[in-house]
Amino acid sequence: MASNTPRDGEETCEDPLRSSRSEAVRREPHLFLLLHCDHPGRPSWRYCLAGIDKVRLGRGEATDAHIERAGPSRQINAAIADRHISSRHAQIERSGQTFILADAGSRNGTWLNGKAIDGKTPLQDGDFIGIGHTLLRFRSALRTSDQTEALQSLTTDPSEPGLSTLIPSLAQSLRNLLRIAAGDSAVLVRGETGSGKDLIAQAVHRRSPRRDRPLVAVNCAAFQESLLHGELFGHEKGAFTGATADRPGLIRSAALGTLFLDEIGDLPPPAQAALLRTLQTKTVRPLGGTRDIPIDFRLISATHRDLQAMIAKERFRADLYARLNAFEIVMPPLRKRREDLGIIISHILRKHGRQNALSKEAASILFLDDWPHNIRELEQCLASACSLAGDGPIEPFHLGDRAPRDEESTAPSAAPTDEAFRAAMPLADTELQAQLISQLKEAEGNVAAVGRNLGKKPPQIFRWLKRFGIDPDQFRPKPRRGP
Repeated sequence: MASNTPRDGEETCEDPLRSSRSEAVRREPHLFLLLHCDHPGRPSWRYCLAGIDKVRLGRGEATDAHIERAGPSRQINAAIADRHISSRHAQIERSGQTFILADAGSRNGTWLNGKAIDGKTPLQDGDFIGIGHTLLRFRSALRTSDQTEALQSLTTDPSEPGLSTLIPSLAQSLRNLLRIAAGDSAVLVRGETGSGKDLIAQAVHRRSPRRDRPLVAVNCAAFQESLLHGELFGHEKGAFTGATADRPGLIRSAALGTLFLDEIGDLPPPAQAALLRTLQTKTVRPLGGTRDIPIDFRLISATHRDLQAMIAKERFRADLYARLNAFEIVMPPLRKRREDLGIIISHILRKHGRQNALSKEAASILFLDDWPHNIRELEQCLASACSLAGDGPIEPFHLGDRAPRDEESTAPSAAPTDEAFRAAMPLADTELQAQLISQLKEAEGNVAAVGRNLGKKPPQIFRWLKRFGIDPDQFRPKPRRGP
């Protein structure tokens, strides 16, 4: 039976929002279409399997899906625009509380966690499914609500890249965030470095009544403690040596707009006290000043630190935290958003004006990586890979240190992250090996000819041959013996 509990090391997609829940919440099975490797810009899909008895997967002119009734049962017909997929490729069928994957007589086979399936195979939470050049993933029990759509396709909205997700619980959090954005409450965004906290701040400002006023972003960790007070609250002429003119400060620069204090957990105690006073009195007093100046702004703050732990250690003021935390949202790290990785890859490529395809091997590496610096790190990796790939597909060797060394398998020796996907790594290798053997037979062992046919230089072909232990000599014609 498929387990409803994620396996060891598997990420969960819990509701990251600390707020009251007014909707009925339940857990349901889902299937995700993660990525079209040949066309990363095509939408990703989420199929909710609640009340569904069967899913049919096959090739279509466009990627689409619909639910239909077949007698007493309900089934999803999912068409995928992938020329490597058969018209009737695979199906997933419910059996009690278990979902069973079966190939439907496809020409290229169906792969589960890197192995071609033979017969019917039960799905487990987190399993990766490969059909053609398309990658899917099964999740057995994700948190959903009454607003969760049964079928959803999604690409990122270029104007709101931080608000795109296929994960139901995160989608609900973001819907609540947009309701809050329409008011004037303070918002606290927590999350690891590079997880998109700045994008959330920008989205809240754009959706607020203050959107036509300035959004002033301040990184509290970027200033020396001795300079921070003057930068935030301003100073008057003569307040200190070198203060030759009045300076309004960044808080007053955000008048009638939004002030975004990033890394607020790095704010030193004196600045915390001054900020608390500003929030309480709605006034600001410049350094060297003797009178309070009225100020009106909305505050959004962000941090990667655990502020409650800092409060317990008396490193952050509890009364200031109460002012910041009118509404709090936690943005999960990228390693806990693998279902959204295809959407994010598509947005990054579009942002850089690129339309590169990805080899399945390269896509596997991207989905496997832990991305400790999150979206920021992924963007830097893809920008570099696009420059190296030119107009061609992104291959593993374009991914720098993430690419496996030639003498190694495609599964990196990194700390365990997702065992299901680590097992799926041989999927691309198996097909590449078969392609090399086919080309070597046709070219009678001529490596240069194989390189020309595959659009690769001979050194790359030799590296692949070494990886798979293939000797090109065995494909060369044997010399004729004399009479």
